[in-house]
Amino acid sequence: MEDQVLNEIDESGSDQFDFGNTDGQLVVNTVEASGAGRKISQKKLKRLTLSLVKDKVESKVEIRAENGAIKLKSNKIEAETKLPITLDKTTDKLLIKTANKTEEIQILPDRADQIIRDSGLENEIKKIEILQSTFPANNGDIVYRFTGAKTGKVLGVLPIRGKVETEVGVETGKIVGVREFFLTRILSQFFK
Repeated sequence: MEDQVLNEIDESGSDQFDFGNTDGQLVVNTVEASGAGRKISQKKLKRLTLSLVKDKVESKVEIRAENGAIKLKSNKIEAETKLPITLDKTTDKLLIKTANKTEEIQILPDRADQIIRDSGLENEIKKIEILQSTFPANNGDIVYRFTGAKTGKVLGVLPIRGKVETEVGVETGKIVGVREFFLTRILSQFFK
């Protein structure tokens, strides 16, 4: 197993790369159209670095496998998912799939993290996951779920912290759901 950059494994000129996790290894399936259909070849890696260009801005993205999940990292911010990820080289799009839909990851983990920090909804982020939203209004859209805490002081004196989960759309970058737990919701009325 080794670290590689995408163009080092793209010897076939494939247009599609599917990323998965098998036994803690990043599995990269290259999919190539051939006269008789699709040809799939497989390679196991420790990690893979991609360069994605969006709006003339290049972003480095690292993909690796760990503990049954795929980790997606940009600018030192990492999100994990159990959903399959695909890179479409013809469009330079990173896609994520569920049983019902495929969405483009337009917002990378570092940008989603900045959106949450700028919102002030959470100031201690513990975990970032990419999964289907559990909020009914989001129709199962794929989101970043941030699990963390909001800290503050009650009446400016007593320090408190409460658990918060916030969801950000992977396509839009919009905050699509906030779940504050009961105590957090009550005490947040007094945060300063």
